[in-house]
Amino acid sequence: MKPEPQKTEREVAILDSRTDRDEPVDNLRDGHHVFYNFPVFSPILLNHEEFVSRIVDQLTKTMDSIFESFSEECKNLDKKIAERGWFPDPDMPMRQRFILAQSIDQDPVSIDRYMSDTVSDRLDRIEIDLLHAHSKREKIIADAFEAHRREKYSLSVPVFISQAEGLLYEAFDKSVFMTRERNRIHNEAESYADGPIDGYFFYLLSVDLPIWRSKNQRDGLFQGLNRHEVLHGVSLDYATKTNSLKAISFLRWVSWLVDWIDTQSARLK
Repeated sequence: MKPEPQKTEREVAILDSRTDRDEPVDNLRDGHHVFYNFPVFSPILLNHEEFVSRIVDQLTKTMDSIFESFSEECKNLDKKIAERGWFPDPDMPMRQRFILAQSIDQDPVSIDRYMSDTVSDRLDRIEIDLLHAHSKREKIIADAFEAHRREKYSLSVPVFISQAEGLLYEAFDKSVFMTRERNRIHNEAESYADGPIDGYFFYLLSVDLPIWRSKNQRDGLFQGLNRHEVLHGVSLDYATKTNSLKAISFLRWVSWLVDWIDTQSARLK
């Protein structure tokens, strides 16, 4: 196991400022196991094992149903966000997710405002997380963040997108921007799922999104941040702050996905 990197004073200050946050979503998936190990059941089980077993089974089914419904709500919200070029922040508190979900249909532009503010507010934290998680790419990622802060979006956008592609290729030896290979990445991720809520982590790989839409999938009216158009010089108007923030959210999501898959793979070995 790699030693934990020493944090700078700036990093410590950022970490100390993070308050009033919900627990990460991935901690929820193990919640139903509490019924099997809860101490109060121990003496009862000795004399009423069959009866308690039926109760535990019913409680487990109920909680699985709740987790599945929760996962579907998260998938629906994330799809709407990603269709506008944004990718979900794994640290977004649950209450904020539901507030955004309630307003998203009435005012789709609210996604852009909310996500732009969210990524901007967490820019330092996101950069630190990425640099620690991907030390081999530290120079490139740090330069891209510097370009973003200097408003050189023509430089930051393609670098963020290419680094996201590189992370996935490094993890799977496949390109997320090719439909067939993306489906294979999705299937591999699905093999690591442990319960209904896990599907939330890789769901977007199965959705047709602007970021990886191919030339044949883009019509003359297409608008949005697209990897092919940016990296192949087709788009000449991509260099905006909003697109740079979208590209950061994409890289952050990819990093999160790769970390989840690594964790699940290690767990199953």
